[in-house]
This record gives sequence, C-alpha cells and structure tokens, in this order.
Amino acid sequence: MNTLCKTVALALLIAQDVHASPIVKTRSGKKAIRVTANHWSKPRSLERRDDGAVALTNVGGGWTLPVLVGGQQMIQNIDTGSADLWVASTMLPQDQQQLVDSSLSLYDPSKSTTYQPLDGESYSLGYGDGSSSSGPAARENVNLGGATVPDMYIGVANQLKLGDGATTPRNTDGPVGLAFRYGNSIRPDAQGTFMEELIATGGIDEPFFSTFFRPDDSGFVEFGGEPDDSLRNGDFTQVPVANGTDGSWTVSQISFGSGSTTFPGGAIDVLFDTGGSGLDIPQDALNAYFGLVDGSQQDDSGSWTYPCGGQLADFNLIFSNAINGPGTITVPGDALKSGDGTDRCGTWMGTANGRGSGGLPVFISQYIVWDQATPTLSFAPQAAR
Repeated sequence: MNTLCKTVALALLIAQDVHASPIVKTRSGKKAIRVTANHWSKPRSLERRDDGAVALTNVGGGWTLPVLVGGQQMIQNIDTGSADLWVASTMLPQDQQQLVDSSLSLYDPSKSTTYQPLDGESYSLGYGDGSSSSGPAARENVNLGGATVPDMYIGVANQLKLGDGATTPRNTDGPVGLAFRYGNSIRPDAQGTFMEELIATGGIDEPFFSTFFRPDDSGFVEFGGEPDDSLRNGDFTQVPVANGTDGSWTVSQISFGSGSTTFPGGAIDVLFDTGGSGLDIPQDALNAYFGLVDGSQQDDSGSWTYPCGGQLADFNLIFSNAINGPGTITVPGDALKSGDGTDRCGTWMGTANGRGSGGLPVFISQYIVWDQATPTLSFAPQAAR
C-alpha cells in the first residue's frame, strides 16, 4: 500500500467513533458488539519479488481497528495467533519509536489516569517472521469499539524489533490477541485475554466471536451474540480446535484439493491466524494446485506466479474431523489472488514448514465463528453483501 493510500486508510479508521458500536441484543436476548475493521497488507508476491524472501515479511497490519487504551487512540490488529494485548509506547528508545509508522500515536503511560503498572510482571513475544516485542505489564482501561474492559492486562512495549527483511515501519500499534489464555506471555503469571476479561466483566454473555472480512478489505469482528445467518450462503462446517500448549486456533489433519481431486502431500495441522496473510500448504499440494493453472511458473525463490488476468482454480480445505456440516470448505480462486499487474501475478499461497496456515483467502471467503468454550471453529461461505 503506498503512503498516500495508507494515510487515507488511517484517517478513515481514526475518524471512526470507538464508542459508536453499542452493545446490542440479538433476537434471543444475548449481548453482541460489532466492530468495524479494515485490512492492510502488501501483496505477498510483491514482497517476494522485491527482497527475494520466500516467506511473507510482516510489519504489522492484518485486520485493524481503532482502540482506546487509557483514553488514547491506538490502531491495533485483531490477532487470533497470539493471546496478548500490547501497545507500542513512549517507553521505547527513540530509534525504536521510528519502527512505528509516523501517522500512528504511541501510548504514553504518563498521560493516563488509569494506568496501573504490575510490579515484577512483564511480557515478551517473538513472532515467526523474526519480529519481537517486550516490556512491562500493566492494567489499563481498554475500549475496542464499545467492547470495554476496565483494568485490562496489557503489555507496554519498551523494546521492539521488526521482522527479518522488513523495510517499512509497523502500521499498527500492536495486536489484540484473541487466542487462548495459556498462550499469554505475561510472566511470572499468565493473565486473561481480552475475550476472557470481556466476559468476566459482563460485556458479553457468550465466549465466542465471529469474523466477516471482505475481499474489498472491509469487514467486522463481532463479540458475543450468536451466529448471524444472514451472513452465510450455505451450511456451517464445524471442526474441533486442537489448541494445545501454545493456545492457538489450530485444526488438526487438514488435506487439500480442488474440485473432486485431493492433492498429494498428506494432511497437516493448520493455524488460523488473522495476524498473517499466507495460505501455506505442503509443497506437493502446492505444486499439484498450480498444475491446474494455465501458464503458471515457479521462480527461484519457490513462489508460483500465473499470467495476470488468468483464472485460478477453486481450492478446497478437507477436514478429517468435522463435527457438523460438510467436511470440505471451498475458497474461490479469485480470493487466492494477491494484487494485479500486467505480466506475471502472484497469490497468497506458499509452502508450509511444518504446520500450515489458513491465511487471508480463507478469511475473505468464509464467515467464521470462533468458539472458545467448545473450542471449535465454524466456517460458512459468505453471503453477498
């Protein structure tokens, strides 16, 4: 995204009133809070062509929304791949403050009347792209579009590192982690996640949230309530989550295919992480998929491209353990495309190194319910909006 577009997107986000998403009641009387979100990310293939990296370079982004932290306006990303809420702050060394986009604000504890440092408590996180963040832990009032948690446990960054190969600043102040509690990094005592605290303080009744992210980079996250049937065009596929010791939204043993074909490469565990963009699958499955795409080519970095303007086949995720509904969900070929061009174009697809990744194509084609109680994920094709 160029600087002008990014600045306009930021202005639109910040212009939103974070109090403007009141708690509403569903038809069954359950509390729900719907918060508008927007997506920022560079096309994956352009990242690869520019710096030769095989994996996506992530400098923040994902699905972002305005958040008040101690009354101060932050831009945070919704991150189902982590369980911390941390903010870039004025406690960062001056050179590290430059790692956050200049159009964003840094959280300043000295300007908050509700900041409560936690003596002896700190957080430390490292991410798969090589980025990291650490600092003291605190309690602070957090308002996410009307979803309000007083005395929320947060991390206040005093050390920040960008991902390997990153050449541009972060375009968010940090994540709102929506994974499970035992993935929280505050030590010596792991603390509650935003969802857990929202439930504990009576903000919502049910321990789940849903996401509806659109191909045009718009969308929302809804906390609580109940599934909205008007947002889906088909049955839900419900699958168990093997959240394990890392507290992640991981589904075990997913295979891949297209149409009636199942690709080679076998079944793997897949992480569904809204903080990432790549749809990463076994190399054999990736090669088989692009064998269906006319004119596709693999470059020296391992990335596949296809002739711009060409058609991409639909892509299936095949679940071995569906609890309810169809055992397969389908991602339309157009959702796999990453940017436009005049010659060769890329996709969001890549090679998994161990665990796979669900990625942007799944999020922009499916209405997803994330149920922390069961725990399960439910996917349904999005209805036209």
